[in-house]
Amino acid sequence: MNFKSLAGAALILSMASGSAFAQSNDVKGWTPKPKAPIAGGGDNAPKTITRGESPNPPPGPGANQNPGPAPAFEVVLANDPVGIQQAMMNAGYRAELTTDDQGNPKIIGTASKSTYWILFLDCQASSGCLGLEFYVSYSLDRKPTLEQVDQFNNDFRYIRAFTNKDGQPRMMMDILVRDGGLDKRTFLEYVRLWTVIMPSFEEMIGV
Repeated sequence: MNFKSLAGAALILSMASGSAFAQSNDVKGWTPKPKAPIAGGGDNAPKTITRGESPNPPPGPGANQNPGPAPAFEVVLANDPVGIQQAMMNAGYRAELTTDDQGNPKIIGTASKSTYWILFLDCQASSGCLGLEFYVSYSLDRKPTLEQVDQFNNDFRYIRAFTNKDGQPRMMMDILVRDGGLDKRTFLEYVRLWTVIMPSFEEMIGV
């Protein structure tokens, strides 16, 4: 038997098997279930991908595409005392801009029962200032004990309470401001923190 004869025999056998399978299924009463239609039909039906076409075409103009870089934060600069003053005033804080004895800028604020200062640190004529210091001082007849001051420092973070050589209470909080500035929201959170701690400090020292 040559090759053509073998191929013909295989084709006949395949057709016969298919017919027998169909007859067998008919005897058992089995009928193939049609495929469920795709919901919506029309554009929802499967599409043939042609050569060179992307299987996932780019989204349309209304799709949620990459929004790009996030907007830059507003910052305050130690070189810009007016900007710091405006940030505080816009947030509802008192902020009076003046200068200290060395001619460096100084902001006067009020919290609780007292006035405090924001001093500008490490100021150079060529590079400006590099930091800020919140500072408040008191002159009292009844001076706090060192144990009270130590306990206060243990209870509150970020600030530093101390007494001067005469035993009068002081409190300060330093903030480093780099060349790129400090996020304005972070700066205002420091201001809020300071104004929240001041009443506790005054309660401790008996103001």
